[in-house]
Parts: sequence; C-alpha cells; structure tokens
Amino acid sequence: MTIARKQLIDLSHTPYYHCINRCVRRAWLCGDDPLTGKNYDGRKQSIVNRMKFLTTVFGIELCAYVVMSNHYHVVLHVNAELIDNLTEKEVAKRWVQVYKNAIGIRYIEGAKLDIKEQEAMNTYLPIWRERLKDISWYMRALNEGIARKANKEDDCKGHFWEGRFKSQALTDEAALLACMAYVDLNPIRAKIAKTPEDSNHTSIQEHIIAHQQQNNIKLSKKLKNVLKDNPQNIDNSPKYLKTFSQQNVKNDQALPIERESYLELVDYTGKAIRSGKRGAIPENLKPILIRLSINPAHWVSTVSTYKQAFGKVVGSIAKLDDWRNTQNQKDETNTKWLKGNKAARDLYA
Repeated sequence: MTIARKQLIDLSHTPYYHCINRCVRRAWLCGDDPLTGKNYDGRKQSIVNRMKFLTTVFGIELCAYVVMSNHYHVVLHVNAELIDNLTEKEVAKRWVQVYKNAIGIRYIEGAKLDIKEQEAMNTYLPIWRERLKDISWYMRALNEGIARKANKEDDCKGHFWEGRFKSQALTDEAALLACMAYVDLNPIRAKIAKTPEDSNHTSIQEHIIAHQQQNNIKLSKKLKNVLKDNPQNIDNSPKYLKTFSQQNVKNDQALPIERESYLELVDYTGKAIRSGKRGAIPENLKPILIRLSINPAHWVSTVSTYKQAFGKVVGSIAKLDDWRNTQNQKDETNTKWLKGNKAARDLYA
C-alpha cells in the first residue's frame, strides 16, 4: 500500500534521506540502450550539474549520489535552519531561479507593487519558504528537468519516470554511512567500474579527487580528465555535513568519519563485494566502526544487500521503534512493522 510522503519524511526524527528514481518501462536515462543502439552518456553530467544547482536554491544538501543507466540515487540532508534564517527577499530570489514568477521578479527588483500584487507576495513567501526545505519539491524540480530534456531528445511525450521517487529515512550515523557506501559502490556492483576512482558520475570519485588535491598527490590521467571536464563540480563536491552527535558544531563539513578513512572503507568494501566474500574488516578500520556502534562482521553483507535489507526507515532497533511509535501517534494507520529489524540487529553492535 502507498504510504503518504509525510509519514516517510519526518524532520523531527532525521534530516538525512536516501532517494531513488527509476525510468519507466525500458527507457534509458544514460548509457547504451541495447534496443535502439543509442548512447545517452552525455546526459549524466547534466544530471549531476542539475543536482548541484538545486542545492544552491533549496535548503537541501547533497551527501552522496550516483547516476546509473536507468536510475539514480541521492543521499540528501535537509538544512531547514538555513531556509528559516533567510530574509523574504532571499527566499524570493531562490525560488524564481527554478520557478519563474512575474510578481516575484518585480518584488526582487524593488518595483512598487500594487495592493493585489503585495497580497499575492504575502501569500507566496511563506509557501515558498516551506517548499525550499521540502525534499519532495527538490526531487520534483530535479525530475521535471530531466524528463523534459529526455523527452525532447527522444522526440516523444508522456511519463519518463515509473512513479514517484522512493525514499528512506536514515536515522543515525551508521545508517548514513552504510547508505552512502551502498550508493558510492553502485557502479562496482553493476560491473560498470572496477574501482571507486573509475566510477564516473559518483560522489566517491569527487571525494578522491578532492583528497588528492588537498594532499598534493599526483592525479592519474583519468582523474585529470575528469577534473579538466568539470572543475566547478569538484569545488562544489558533496559534503558529509554535521553528524547526529554534532548538531551544534558550526562546521558544515564536519565528517561522521575522516575523509581518508571513508575512502579506505569504501575501497575495502568494494573489494569484498567484488570477490563475493563477506571478509573481515582490517584492524585499522575497527575504531571507526566501533565508534559508530557498527558490528564489523556484518558491515560488508549489510552494504552489499542494503536495498533488500531495509525498507522506508534505516537505523537501529531503537530508532525503528521510535519512528513507528511516533507515526502511530500522528496517524491512525497503526504501523506495526517496519522492514529491516533483522538487518538492524545484525549491523549494530
């Protein structure tokens, strides 16, 4: 049964969400279409650019992403405080960048509004402010742009996406870290890439380039080409943002774990997944997992089966119970069960 979006996205529980959207029927978002022989790789970078542009408009920050052949994943952080602190003119400036509004443009330019126009702006501004911190509106702005461009290129009309986007609430640091690793390793699991640095149009590749530059490490020829083609994207690379235990830290780039450790962890996990073995976490990674209360023995299996293991909410048993109880109080849906209890018991030490 379809669940209302207000039950799936609850900022009182967590500002982090994993969102997925897939093309309808056999439509191809990017890559080679085996039926028609057409190649749509050129769309990938424009999609990444659109994702990042929208983060400058909405109070939605990009933690991780990957663009695949017929679907994409994003891990998002809702920065509601940022939007709440904007002036009314700043709200209007952001909104009209995506959705043109004649009265809004006049208001920004300082034109004298008549009574009806001023009444309209008084109605619009609080609505726009709420929408700028709404994941559904971010995803709508992203998907509409992709669909229009794809339909124009394919010279067709109708639905491009199979339905509304799917979302998962990430309720703690372990859930966030597992989801980001799952997203970053998509091309490796699909056998599109052999290593994280070969995984084009992924957040992990951008983190690798940023790490190499910050530490004055020579880039490979492949990574040099990526940087040459899209230098502005590396400057605006995804952030890990404030962790659940650091919500009062005034640093928008505070990491749940160190960037080097995350890169090492993703690289190790990718090797374990490709080899088909559960593996054991190396000694130097144990402190990271222990600090996040993650069971090392189940880390690789959780990431490799992440999509099947969890449902709409990801986190420990306590977090799942808390989410369920809150939703039952808000709504009379009587949500008795959430998928992921076994995975949560296995993952959390």
